[in-house]
Amino acid sequence: MNLIEFEWKLIVRNKRLKQLFIVSMIVFPLLIYFQLVNSDLLKEKFLARAFFLWGIFALSANFATFAFSINAAFIEKQLIAPLPIFKLLQAKYRFFCIVSIGLFIAFLPGVFLGIKFIELAAAFLFSAGFVFFCLFWTSLFAYKPFDVKASYFSNYQGYEAGSYFFPMLALLVAFGLNALCYWLFNETVTLITLSFIGLVFIATNSIWLEKISKSFEKTKYRRLERFREK
Repeated sequence: MNLIEFEWKLIVRNKRLKQLFIVSMIVFPLLIYFQLVNSDLLKEKFLARAFFLWGIFALSANFATFAFSINAAFIEKQLIAPLPIFKLLQAKYRFFCIVSIGLFIAFLPGVFLGIKFIELAAAFLFSAGFVFFCLFWTSLFAYKPFDVKASYFSNYQGYEAGSYFFPMLALLVAFGLNALCYWLFNETVTLITLSFIGLVFIATNSIWLEKISKSFEKTKYRRLERFREK
């Protein structure tokens, strides 16, 4: 639990991460929620609706993955109290699963406004499983440090292919899988398939997190050096 608390403190004590978190957890979800329940077009477009739902569940973890890659709080944790990178990754994964559960609960009233419960459940499972896996994997390609104390708004410092392009590509891959299932089958089968895929990745999270942590371990000193060059 201490490491999960560290994840929370990492956000609330750093201006840029706190602003990102607020935007990801409050502003965008509210906007998407009202779009979903008020837009007749979205009600008719299953793929757009599904993407918006699991995209919101994954949004906060998207910034978390590149925030993990190289920032002051992470480096400090590694130097002052060296811990297995697997433990840090696992705590981050669990923390943002909790965040997604909170969003899932917040979206439940949408069931009475046209959003199907199975859509919400599939979005949560697919996001916490497959999409989180993709985002955590892309963090391996992010090396550029950024200032967590600076403001998030109108600030592009620290963005590079590894922290921006690859996460976006991962989301496109996830959407492609979503679209492929819908094209091959139908809405119900797609939701069941996405739920199953999500459950598989949730159940095996310790395996793929371990593989990612080993890759991180190989580049740990390169990341430390990049931080010193900031």
